[in-house]
Amino acid sequence: MEQEIKLRMLDKIEIKKLLETDILVDLKGKAAKNVLLSATYYDTADQLLAKNQLAYRVRKEGRKWIGTLKGYGSYQGGMHARKEWNMEQKDDQPRLSVFTEARLSSELLALDGKELQPLFSVETKRTIKELILSDGSKVELALDFGIIRGRGKEERIQEVEIELIEGSIIKLVGLASSLAEKWNLVPEKRSKFSRGLDLVGLKSSELEPAVEKLDDEMPASLGATKMLVSQTNQLLKCVEEGSWSDCNEEWLHRFRVRLRQLRTLLILGQEFLDKDEVASWQEKLQECFKATGPVREMDVLESFLLDLPDDGVGSGRLAARIQERRTELIQSLQKEWGFGRWTALLLGLWSWLLGEEKKIQEANAIEKQSLEKWAVEVMNGNVRELWKQRKESDFSDFKWCHDLRISAKKLRYGLECLEEFLPIRETKQLLVHLELLQEDLGRIQDGYCSKAWLTQLLDAKSHKDMYREAGLLTGWLLRDALRENQDASEEWERVLKRLKKWLKYVEG
Repeated sequence: MEQEIKLRMLDKIEIKKLLETDILVDLKGKAAKNVLLSATYYDTADQLLAKNQLAYRVRKEGRKWIGTLKGYGSYQGGMHARKEWNMEQKDDQPRLSVFTEARLSSELLALDGKELQPLFSVETKRTIKELILSDGSKVELALDFGIIRGRGKEERIQEVEIELIEGSIIKLVGLASSLAEKWNLVPEKRSKFSRGLDLVGLKSSELEPAVEKLDDEMPASLGATKMLVSQTNQLLKCVEEGSWSDCNEEWLHRFRVRLRQLRTLLILGQEFLDKDEVASWQEKLQECFKATGPVREMDVLESFLLDLPDDGVGSGRLAARIQERRTELIQSLQKEWGFGRWTALLLGLWSWLLGEEKKIQEANAIEKQSLEKWAVEVMNGNVRELWKQRKESDFSDFKWCHDLRISAKKLRYGLECLEEFLPIRETKQLLVHLELLQEDLGRIQDGYCSKAWLTQLLDAKSHKDMYREAGLLTGWLLRDALRENQDASEEWERVLKRLKKWLKYVEG
């Protein structure tokens, strides 16, 4: 089974500079070598191979012709795992019959070169360097620069592949993390085959996510750590899908929600992990979350403007200033963080979690508490914590509303992470009302904070129209705040009813 991490370069860097990175210089291994690769991918007119989850190519490597058959496999966080068969052959003709170990069906074996048609070609300049990592693990680092051609179209290749030859997957992910920050890399889900199919307008199958099904009776420490790995990979997927050119409100919201879920689960599972390390990772994730806050504030202000009954305000001077400020913040965020730094952070967390998982598996004293029992116990504690706030309800007090919102979010994200292990019928309805309460409280908070956000956009030289539009917005937000207080109060009562039923179900 081939295991490799594939990362896309966001910046083009000279190969010499890449290889001179201190991380690589400090590692033992063989000298780098360059090779020109010229490949043609084949399938039938009706994509019979693709329908059987297979990719087939014939590639010239130096003076050799190598036929390669790959299964689609699985993917998570840049990590590709798939079966691969390679056979040397005498020329460039497609021959499926040579792959005896692949156990192809008679239907596929009968194809050989008769019905197989070229789909597209890939020309690659590859620099290969074998490395020995600190624990003795061997990996092959490949720097690929090239081009995919098909049906008169072209697409550039600029990526890094790190394949595990032997040893620890933990160290492989750790190396990928270090390189991602140095070289501004992001996870790459699409293989060259998948990118080629997209280029020529053919359907490419989605890679199966590498999701491990967790059993309710699994030891809680192991289950919680595996869930954290899964959550980390969900966030890596979000990073992979993003780009600075269209860092839109929907993507940013999705990224922040995933980040909140990961942070919440890390808090819930910290009893099984190294406490100092958990605190360190929480600090890093919190820093990442805060960095996106100012951009989100501009999105909120823009949405408030668009909701005003005066159509002119939504396209006026203030709206233009908000857009201008958002662009400035995106540029600052890109400079300070960048997708490469986010990728490095999450790959680093993934590597650490894999190490913690290994320690738990190797320890003979795994606790008897099951994943389900732990999930019920830890979430019941959070439910009771929120339930206690019923005696202090005061929606006219902004601080109280803020504290309630934090507690409700903590419970909501915890329930979302552990829902499948909670055999409690109230969970789904409780989640529905927690989300509605969070929305009401969020609008109260945003309305309250909008004055400070607007102040940052205005100065003594601002046009009078901007002040007029800001005044209109502030007035409408004051009206909305009064309405939201009532809505939030009513929703809070609904949440309390669900909390009471939960506690009765669990505690009797």
